[in-house]
Amino acid sequence: MTFLHLNQAHGNPAAAATRAVGRAALAVVTRFETWAERSRQRSELANLDARTLHDIGISRSDIAVEINKPFWRN
Repeated sequence: MTFLHLNQAHGNPAAAATRAVGRAALAVVTRFETWAERSRQRSELANLDARTLHDIGISRSDIAVEINKPFWRN
């Protein structure tokens, strides 16, 4: 299969490569945003008072398990 044939069959290879890089960059940014949000939520969870914990039905030990997870773990 020649380059000309590939170009006609699949569009512009440079544009396809640019789209692929853009998707990969978006995936990386999204992953970092997810990690930052998870870290923020765990920090807020660690700062809840006893009454709020009771209201939402979780214990300090539940929180300890969650906040001790690495930021990349769900």
